[in-house]
Amino acid sequence: MMEDKNIRSLRASVRKLQRENLALKRKVKSLERIAKRYRRSPYDFFFRALKKTVKTILPSLFYYPSITVIIPTYQRNDLFQASVDSVLQQKYKKRQLHVIVVHNGRDAAYFDYLNSKFQSMQRVSVIHTDEAGCAMAREYAKKYIRTKWMFFLDDDDYLTPGYFKELVGCIRSKRVKIVCGKVVDVYKSGAMQEDTYINRSLKKAGNGIVDPYGPISSAFALATGKLYETTMFKHDFVPFNIALQHTEDVDFWVNNLDRIPRGSVWSCANAKEAYVRRVRPGSISRPSKEAEFKFMCNDQVASIERYEKRLLDKNVGTKQKNFILNIIWIINKRMQKYYNALDDEGRNAFRKIAYQSNSGFVNRSFFGEKKGIAFCHNFSPAIDASAFVASKRLSQIADYFHCRGIDWTVISADMSRVRNSDNVWNTYYARFQYTRKRVVGVDTNSLITVQDKWGNDAYYQIRDKHADYVYSRSMWIGSHIAASRYKKSHKNVVWIAEFSDPVVMGTDNTPKKLDQNYTGEMEIFNDYYHYVEQLVYEGADKIIFTNDNQKQYMLAYSGNLHNEEVLKKSLVWNHPLISSDYAKLFSHDIPIDKNKINIAYFGIFYKNRGADELLKFLKNESIVVHLFTRRTEEIESLSFQYPNLAVYDFVPLLKMYSIIPDMDYCFVNDLAFPGELNPYLPSKISDYLSAGGFVIALVIGNSPMRHYQHDHLIKTECIDDDFVYSLTKRRS
Repeated sequence: MMEDKNIRSLRASVRKLQRENLALKRKVKSLERIAKRYRRSPYDFFFRALKKTVKTILPSLFYYPSITVIIPTYQRNDLFQASVDSVLQQKYKKRQLHVIVVHNGRDAAYFDYLNSKFQSMQRVSVIHTDEAGCAMAREYAKKYIRTKWMFFLDDDDYLTPGYFKELVGCIRSKRVKIVCGKVVDVYKSGAMQEDTYINRSLKKAGNGIVDPYGPISSAFALATGKLYETTMFKHDFVPFNIALQHTEDVDFWVNNLDRIPRGSVWSCANAKEAYVRRVRPGSISRPSKEAEFKFMCNDQVASIERYEKRLLDKNVGTKQKNFILNIIWIINKRMQKYYNALDDEGRNAFRKIAYQSNSGFVNRSFFGEKKGIAFCHNFSPAIDASAFVASKRLSQIADYFHCRGIDWTVISADMSRVRNSDNVWNTYYARFQYTRKRVVGVDTNSLITVQDKWGNDAYYQIRDKHADYVYSRSMWIGSHIAASRYKKSHKNVVWIAEFSDPVVMGTDNTPKKLDQNYTGEMEIFNDYYHYVEQLVYEGADKIIFTNDNQKQYMLAYSGNLHNEEVLKKSLVWNHPLISSDYAKLFSHDIPIDKNKINIAYFGIFYKNRGADELLKFLKNESIVVHLFTRRTEEIESLSFQYPNLAVYDFVPLLKMYSIIPDMDYCFVNDLAFPGELNPYLPSKISDYLSAGGFVIALVIGNSPMRHYQHDHLIKTECIDDDFVYSLTKRRS
């Protein structure tokens, strides 16, 4: 009976819970209906907007983190007090702002003055170091900072009243470590310039967190005008270079931009307040007339050479390299502007110093004594062997004529529809070889009528411009057409013409085919290739052939083999070698087994320059062949067939340079030319050797490579087993 009573009690409890559960479900449904009506209510938008606004504004209203402002000063000036006052009078919690005045130098009287002036101010500290220089003062002051944030202010600049409040309002996330504020320039006349390069950079980046930093990189030409989290600045960054008396800010960022954590920079693009720079003569960055030449020439060249070392460090990331390269380019343009304003005596002195530099990143064309026009239909950024060689030739021509530099204007075609672009080569090498470039035409191809039109259009673009030298290079013939016309209208110009390959003859040792259906005035097109070659032989002052075979071959079929006038002006210049330093620019992620013999091949395969000989190396299991080429079904199938064949996509030329030093060998093979005298020298050999590679050259018949001499060149006429198994490692 007791058990039945308990069961009845339990059942009653269950029924009660079920009733309560049903009531709760009804209440939930009722609340959901109320919430649904609320979401449709016009008040909902108001409350959500209010919540968002409060969340945004509250930090700027009630968040006042402590800030230390470092102001270096070494001699009395009338503007210093205004700089200090602009900090002390900020619309900010007074006890949260601290100033460290750093007296640097040996002016004891000035230090005593500063001590007496600020000793009663608790928010201002005065410290001293004997060492001169803004960089030294900043480094010395860092150890005295105890606040969460820090800021640099020059002693002749000042801040608008709400500056720090506005910058702190941007710190809405723990991710933010640097806040970049607006910077305006004020001149002695009182005129203000708000459209500074820094403000343009901020505007380009937009208001908010910037990631990556490319759009805002120009703002990092200065250390001032930025709020820094102290811990990051003191412990994560390379110190200022205390040996520098100027340009220490740029140097600092050259070493530190890649140390900024991702997503930690805030761009104040919508700022109303500003850091105000006083633009005045006699300052370090704007030196007096007496010091200006040294600053704009000697010091700028030294800066480029210093930054180049960082640029050539493979451990420096791409983001940092782009920043450094941009700084180097800005320095070159600044030097060019100053150089152009000098008189002849000043230009000669400037040129002498600039040309003493061995840096490939000092653009000598900017300071050329003579004027030059380069008609190069194929030119950078086109991925084209002729384009690469043309950009290397420009400085070589200037050296040949001993003319203390040539100021080059390049006239090229738009190759974008027929060639891919190598922007790495263009950015890091080609653009440092000329002063300006004009692109003629919107489309191009190798048809003779199109080339004739391009040549004439190119000439009309530049016909009124004076030149001392004109350079033209074919692969495509429009370059020579333009140069010939310019030579006819400017008799005193020196025309240097280069044949990259024979114009009339094809790689099959037969004349190139032309439609011979032209009549009347266009009849010349029936034999146009021969006509263009003759323009060069008759009109050019110097003719460049890339090898002696090419010279003999072309002069023979053109009937000029015994023409003394043509022979006298003929030059044999192999494809230029450039500094092996360019191989240090980039790192790579190509997997290389150091225990194997690694052989690399870069390029595509043609009918008469196939891959068969290269594949013979794969017999030796100790060899790995790295093939950088256009991926086709045939190439992909080979990679499955041979386990020691690694296939990759094309890489930009300078990325190729970075890979070559880690390979034991590079492979280059001759064109299978059916004639007795092969005129084709592979241009790739110059790139392999420039990068410091050891080159296996498969020589076929009477080839230019047979006569090519270099310590790193290993020639063979046969890739047989004896040769394959005789190879040893060249790289550790």
